[in-house]
Amino acid sequence: MYQDQAIRALKLTNVQGDEILRFIGLTAKNVPTDANPALCLGDRYTFTGTDRETKLMPCLLVGNRTTQCADDFIGVLAQRLANPVWLTTDSGAAYPAVVAKHIGKNVDYAVIQKSDAASPAFK
Repeated sequence: MYQDQAIRALKLTNVQGDEILRFIGLTAKNVPTDANPALCLGDRYTFTGTDRETKLMPCLLVGNRTTQCADDFIGVLAQRLANPVWLTTDSGAAYPAVVAKHIGKNVDYAVIQKSDAASPAFK
């Protein structure tokens, strides 16, 4: 709540969006079908936005690698920026649409193509 109130109108110029894969308990492919959903077992991603110059992280979100989480993440990032920004993300299919939706013309947007073929795509 503090960050949501205090981190506003940032004059950042170069933000890198990315996701960090972690798992809770075990990887998603090994979660038993009868596992208690309240345990939140399996893969989780930390969506991060980091300013390349100051290393400030104006927002982050923990969730699944879904279009909805990407939408929520970019929506929060957009609310915290005061000016047009250079934004780069990986090639997640959800990013171009949600960047256009939330940041629109206030962005120079580029995709960094990573060569890790094992990385899962957005669902």
